[in-house]
Amino acid sequence: MRFLLILAAMVAASPALAQDRQGAIAIGERTVALYHWTPAGEPTGTILFGHGHGAHPARYAALLDGWRDAGWAVVAAMPVDSIEHPARADYDLQGGFRARVETMQALRAMLATEYPDRPMLLAGHSFGSFMALLGAGARTRFGPPLEGPPVAGVIAFSTAGAMEQVIDPQAYAGLDVPLLLITGTADADPAYAPRWTDHRLAFDTSRAGDKLLLVVEAGGHDLARMDQPVAPSLAAFTRLFLAAHGAGDAAAGALLDRLGSSARIAVERR
Repeated sequence: MRFLLILAAMVAASPALAQDRQGAIAIGERTVALYHWTPAGEPTGTILFGHGHGAHPARYAALLDGWRDAGWAVVAAMPVDSIEHPARADYDLQGGFRARVETMQALRAMLATEYPDRPMLLAGHSFGSFMALLGAGARTRFGPPLEGPPVAGVIAFSTAGAMEQVIDPQAYAGLDVPLLLITGTADADPAYAPRWTDHRLAFDTSRAGDKLLLVVEAGGHDLARMDQPVAPSLAAFTRLFLAAHGAGDAAAGALLDRLGSSARIAVERR
């Protein structure tokens, strides 16, 4: 745990900046705004990040700045369900879901083309983390798993609950990539996850192997905002996960495997 405390202190000392630049991509008849966090020099790999329903990429600047500073090129889109999207009212939940999937698939192809020799990870918060899981082998009731460029791993904050209208008990059976799932004992929502334990579903029912669960005592639904006292430790775990499973750093992997629970963060592995 001493190593984690040192790394957490380094994370806490890093300044939080806005995204480096904005861009756009045409997807069918839609123009999707993109936000880029680009490291100095050649990136270690790429991360495609999806924000929570109704949110905006800039709300996660503290998290995404840290990944950029660790050498990763991060891209986040502003989907149609964002509260700041000018056409939000034109999409119902089903239309917004389809647009999210189309956007993720287009950006996966874009990153694979721009960085063909670099690992790609998918990450997200809440609705965005569910999209990341779908991109890595999970599936809904409505069709087979998505196809696309290979995924080196998934970082999922407060991901979907049971959502029986969307997923069945086998939804995560095909998720065979490394997973870091982060939730908290106060991470509940009457509509989507009445019990905080609902957020464990992808961890508990996916294929065992390189699955890591962090449960923050009294942690709520906004842990990905990185504005709570536990944030430096969570950020350190994500950086070690990126290094181990994205960059193939054996030392980082060994350290990640050794880290255990603390007074505030319970650690589980499968």
